[in-house]
Amino acid sequence: MYAQNTTVTCNNVKRGTSICSTLLFFGIIAGMLILGLGALRFYSFRLECQLAQINDKITYYEKNISRYEQHMATLKSPSRIHTFASVNLGMQGTSNIATVTVASSPNANKNNQFDFAFIEQNNALFKLMNLFSRRANAKD
Repeated sequence: MYAQNTTVTCNNVKRGTSICSTLLFFGIIAGMLILGLGALRFYSFRLECQLAQINDKITYYEKNISRYEQHMATLKSPSRIHTFASVNLGMQGTSNIATVTVASSPNANKNNQFDFAFIEQNNALFKLMNLFSRRANAKD
């Protein structure tokens, strides 16, 4: 009664399987491309994180360098050394400190005679200076 005459030809079956295999092939290729793009995105994200960590380290070390430079400046300044010594170490300045300036060559006075500083040989300073200026002997 309701019998239909259905015939399957080889041409229809081959064409259907070739379309399926082609779609399957392109689907696999598209999936691989999507997975590859995902992997590249993950890799670039990881590199961005590493770059951010390196930038954080750079700013940390730059702050340390500036802090050390400021600390070094405090160590070099004579007024700050005096303040630090008096406040933290309890040192006190004295009023009998004198500054002595020594000329590199003797100056001529009005009569074109040079003024030299002489120390008497009986002076303790002369003996101390002579101790370091004379040659050392094994007999001494």
